[in-house]
Amino acid sequence: MQNRNNKGQFKKGHKTWNKGKKMSREFRANVSKAQTGMKRPLTSKRLKELKYYESPRYKGDDAGYSAYHKWLEKYYGKANKCEGKDCNKKSKMFHWALIKGKKHSHKRENYMMLCASCHQKYDMTDEFREKISKHFKIYYKTHKHPMLGRKYKRQDRKTIKL
Repeated sequence: MQNRNNKGQFKKGHKTWNKGKKMSREFRANVSKAQTGMKRPLTSKRLKELKYYESPRYKGDDAGYSAYHKWLEKYYGKANKCEGKDCNKKSKMFHWALIKGKKHSHKRENYMMLCASCHQKYDMTDEFREKISKHFKIYYKTHKHPMLGRKYKRQDRKTIKL
């Protein structure tokens, strides 16, 4: 009788070899000794108990953009106010923004809370505008017109300076 299915999983209704058997103190001591020093499996509960830098998934400075923002929200909460100097204080949407000249890291002092409009103004430099315009030029050369469903005509390209 085969106890496993073709995926390597035990079949339903299969009884384990040690069900109902009493293990002697000596046997339990040997098992305990054999498992001493072994790493426990990483369960989701245990992963939550670890500090972020203790996790085996921790990438350090190689972490991505979203990882840093998730870390900010976990340890400092969602952005809830605007720390911008020239803010009109009417916005209800707030972001964590990286301070210019700083690098993404697990340090609160590298970030500030800004409303959506202040964040856009803060990030909108000439270099950023140039990057966006190049992206759209490439996009319009390779994609169809959103309304007409066809490639752009020459006259359309001239109006958007492709």
